[in-house]
Amino acid sequence: MTIQKPTEKEIEHQLKQLPVIKNRLSAEDVYQHIHLRNRPKKNFPWMPAVAGTAAAALMLILGPGLFNQDTPSSEESSSDMAMTVNDESAKSNVQESEREESSDTRIEESNSVTPEEETAETTVEEEGEAAAAADEELETVEIESTQESGLLFEEDLGGSQYFEAALVTEDAYVIPYTFVVPESEESLSAASLYLKWAEVIDEQQMGFMDYHPVSSNLTEEGEIITGMINELENKTQGSSAALLIDVLKETFGSDYDQFRIVDENNEAAEVGAFGIVESYPLNHDQKGFYVYENNNGTYYYAKSNENFTTLQEALTAIEDEVPNDRYTSPVPENIDVNYEVIGNEVIVTFEGNINELTAEEKIKMVESILLTAESFSMSSVQFDGIEPGFIEGYDFSAPVPVPVGGNIAYLQ
Repeated sequence: MTIQKPTEKEIEHQLKQLPVIKNRLSAEDVYQHIHLRNRPKKNFPWMPAVAGTAAAALMLILGPGLFNQDTPSSEESSSDMAMTVNDESAKSNVQESEREESSDTRIEESNSVTPEEETAETTVEEEGEAAAAADEELETVEIESTQESGLLFEEDLGGSQYFEAALVTEDAYVIPYTFVVPESEESLSAASLYLKWAEVIDEQQMGFMDYHPVSSNLTEEGEIITGMINELENKTQGSSAALLIDVLKETFGSDYDQFRIVDENNEAAEVGAFGIVESYPLNHDQKGFYVYENNNGTYYYAKSNENFTTLQEALTAIEDEVPNDRYTSPVPENIDVNYEVIGNEVIVTFEGNINELTAEEKIKMVESILLTAESFSMSSVQFDGIEPGFIEGYDFSAPVPVPVGGNIAYLQ
């Protein structure tokens, strides 16, 4: 049968039928995301030893089943692996007994190990126990649909302290996190808390890039914080320098006005495309809060890229404008929100049947509004027309105080 090749007109016609592909990201954002995805990952020197030991253990378990085939060559290979003696005359007897063994007997035999293998397995077990103990040092509370609140309020702290740190997703988006540390008689500054606890954060276990601590030698002088950036060259290649500054803003901007990046001589360091800058402003207020969703269904609250002049502008933006393909609006399409600011309080009313929303939709909408109000230094939000049990854990009969932070994790 002759296959007729398509003509140029037919090819052109087919190409015109393809959908138009659009991307809301700027060229700089695309470059930054591709660069960070291709960033070389850290090597772990203990991995080859563990991998080798695990492979040996796997071969002991699967060896008889894989190699005990019907062909003479396969049988000989299987018996060579199973025998623990060197008497060649016993090979045929061992092969015959292996063919007659039940599956239970084969499993029992494959689980027997030599003293050297037992030592290796003990080492792997000890390493696993050590890793589990390290994991227990960090307890995270991810924002999930089943939790009552993804926000931290002043009344929840008790005697505990907290600090902020911006975590970076694998596709290079900055997520502001609030880390609560155990109660302590000593009251520490935000920089001191960061120096003490940042290294404990297991970012990769939490699903983020390994980025912190950004500095291990922070010093404070009034509203200015100074430090050398760990792996500065890697963190400032190309457009990654802008990501570093965003991380510094979200990590230290609530407590300090400026960050000085210095070298080993305590002089202003060169930071990628920015060159040598004496200090970087840390202001990160007056933002709107969107929702960043992971592929596994978990989500985080993420700040808008731009600053807004008024709270009404920010709240309108998170309802109607989505800055990129990874953020979603916290306000469902069938709901309209009205805002009124009186002094330090925001009065919010809704249009649409909010009682038909899912529990997760209710939480996202209310908590994003609270975080946005906090970004504009409001003290509370009055939600009018909401029943008391709208969201478990909230009292809507009175103004709801703004939180001290969102995306909570507890360190131990």
